[in-house]
Amino acid sequence: MIVAKFGGSSLADTQRIINAAKILLEIKGESEVVSVVSAVGDTTDFLIDAVKNAGKIDIEKTVDELYSSHHKILGQIKTTIDEEDEKKLKSFCSSVKQRLVLVNQQGMAKPEDIDYIGGFGEKFSAFFLSCAIEQLGFKSVVLQGDDNLIFTDDNFNNADVFFDRTNDALKNKIAPLLKENIVVFTGFVGTTLDNRTTTLGRGSSDYIASIIGAALDSEEIRIYTDVDGIMTADPRIVKRAKTISKMDFNEMSELATFGARVLHPKTIEPAMKKDICVKVINSFNPSSFTEIFRKNTKGNTTVKAVSSNRDITILNINSTRMLNSFGFMAKAFNIFLEEEVSVDMVSTSEVNISLSINKCVSEEKVQKVVDKLSVFSCTTLEKNKAIICVIGEGLKHRHGVAGKVFSIMGNNKVNVEMISQGASEINIAFVVDNKDEKKAVIALHDELINGSDN
Repeated sequence: MIVAKFGGSSLADTQRIINAAKILLEIKGESEVVSVVSAVGDTTDFLIDAVKNAGKIDIEKTVDELYSSHHKILGQIKTTIDEEDEKKLKSFCSSVKQRLVLVNQQGMAKPEDIDYIGGFGEKFSAFFLSCAIEQLGFKSVVLQGDDNLIFTDDNFNNADVFFDRTNDALKNKIAPLLKENIVVFTGFVGTTLDNRTTTLGRGSSDYIASIIGAALDSEEIRIYTDVDGIMTADPRIVKRAKTISKMDFNEMSELATFGARVLHPKTIEPAMKKDICVKVINSFNPSSFTEIFRKNTKGNTTVKAVSSNRDITILNINSTRMLNSFGFMAKAFNIFLEEEVSVDMVSTSEVNISLSINKCVSEEKVQKVVDKLSVFSCTTLEKNKAIICVIGEGLKHRHGVAGKVFSIMGNNKVNVEMISQGASEINIAFVVDNKDEKKAVIALHDELINGSDN
């Protein structure tokens, strides 16, 4: 069985939806297939903006716009829109409208309201792709993650999955449908145990594809996108970036965590546990792809990729109480646990802890952390920073790579403010100013990847 996930760019318009349907029929000719979908184009942004501003917008007009744009796509996919199609489209729009009215009455949008409305982008998308499959002459069934299939906690906007219950539900529901149907599954959304819609975080449709692939012991998990697989750097920054043909799970995990936007950071874990190959494919150029395995045994390339993540915040915790003190770090990090704030990178000395906080964390949450830490330490924030990460399984087998990395930074007059080398020894990460991000990435890529001595 193959799990094939299509991102928003691969479903951005009618022609791309039809293209995705054709790809699925090709796969179906060789194996069973489940497709996981993101929302069409910028639908999720439209929906989330609507719910956050429910008290300011004309709800009737907004929902009419939502209906019209999606009705147009449906009319381009199907030669005839029947009564059931109209009913499905109107039911989605009616549900969105009812929740927007409720939010307006409440005076503000709760996190669960944002998840409920934001998740409809994938529901529209799954419906359209299913229609396109049927127009090509094959049966299709749509399943939704919030229909008691992807079970999560109630951490709305970034929910964690209850895997045992989810795996059982997926196997029991999907397996009987595979022989006669192409199953189309909504990305992004899940459900609490008391049937409230959650989402697993922006970009999490990749993650849901991996969850389904692992639950059903699939042969491959294919992520269809609009780029030629995983690149050695962001091609928007480095014009000479190359496609990486093969990577191992550890390299990809580091790359996804430290800025690569092709895969959601959690995608690799379920696949890695079941040793399932993840293939990142250009849906418009299927011959170009990256394969991600448990272990990449081919090639001795020291540096595989250079990634960056800008607009992060550095939090510095300084206190002489740390000196020869038990429990100080535990006390500090417990505050991050209390406020549910995750940390990407940490560097410590005898009296100082420096750590990076992703731009996805709200300023309100960051300030709560600072307020609590300030009770027993001197805590400062530095904004507009970027993490630069040099990644490669070969790093742990070669001496002098770190020295070369920082020599390149010095030669290009880039100031390095914080350094961390992962325990896995396959990444070197450090912090620079936002303004130096592009210069740092280009210089490192030119010398470590495009250079003749690598």
